[in-house]
Amino acid sequence: MKNKFSLLAAAAFSLLALGSCEKDEDQLVATISPAPTLTASTANAGVLASPDATKDAVTYTWTPVTFAFSDGSKNTVPVTYTLEFAKTGTNFATIGTVPAGENTSSITVKVADLNTALVKAGLTPTVSGTADVRLRATYAGNQTEMLSPASKITATAYSRDLFVFGTSIGALGTGSPYVREIAGKPAQYEGYIWVPAASNTFKLSNTNTASGTIFGNAGGNNTISSTGTTTEFTLAGPKMYRVQINLSAGTFKADVTEWGIVGAATTNNGDGWSKSVPMTYDTKDKVWKLTGVTLPGEAGGNLEFKFRANDAWDINFGGVDGKSGELSYGGSNLKTSGSGKYDVTLNLNDPEKYTYSIAKK
Repeated sequence: MKNKFSLLAAAAFSLLALGSCEKDEDQLVATISPAPTLTASTANAGVLASPDATKDAVTYTWTPVTFAFSDGSKNTVPVTYTLEFAKTGTNFATIGTVPAGENTSSITVKVADLNTALVKAGLTPTVSGTADVRLRATYAGNQTEMLSPASKITATAYSRDLFVFGTSIGALGTGSPYVREIAGKPAQYEGYIWVPAASNTFKLSNTNTASGTIFGNAGGNNTISSTGTTTEFTLAGPKMYRVQINLSAGTFKADVTEWGIVGAATTNNGDGWSKSVPMTYDTKDKVWKLTGVTLPGEAGGNLEFKFRANDAWDINFGGVDGKSGELSYGGSNLKTSGSGKYDVTLNLNDPEKYTYSIAKK
């Protein structure tokens, strides 16, 4: 097929370094190769497992998109490739993607990346499933989609999330609270779960649909299993719990957390680091809040603070260098912008990225 680029557009897309033209209607014609064809090293990736996250799962190769210009030039056009995965039979209605680079002709996909794409595409974890795979090629100014013919891959994905469901918490669905596998720690999960009723019973599933594997209380409210006879876990509320699960060891742990801020920013009498200013959990917005709190800071301009649970230092959050608004356990001290009234929020909904906000009123 042929696409036409005006000299002005060609310059804008850095396709060519062009001089002046005598006529505005001068055009450069690029003949573009057909859409790429995709080849896989295997059509069956087998059972994917969290401990193998950094290992190679499958290698894809393809015929790269090429351009031939009417003036005989050989300038390279940047072409970006993306692998798209979708559950077989869904016509790519919901996709998981793996970036495949720029001006490349192959990629070796790691187990973790393939697993993430397959789960996003709709494959049920722990159950063998088949996905359609295609390659999308994009370049500056392209006028039509360039998609390879679809191939297939079969694999058994694993779940990085365990979703909580129960009478007071709600049925499984897209809004279900969850804990997530800790990066670099296979089968170990963590997250913060709000239980709204005075007494809450629940189980967990590795999908947010009814098709997943169910995990329950294997005894003592501190062991967990997906096999044998299990009952529901029970937690008193309304409270927020830090939930920690180790499926390899079969352990379940839930600790109440009441959050606040602590630090020099909270008082001007020198006691800021000794006592937390308690926050309130907003059940509608699902975040911890301080609204209109006065943060005077200490003499000399010390405006630092951190978040901590239970007015103690066992669980505390500070900043992540270079990532505004993100938090990490024991991270660096945070700062206000000066003495005044503030709205502060703490968001613990995403186990992979705890965040906060602070705004001066």
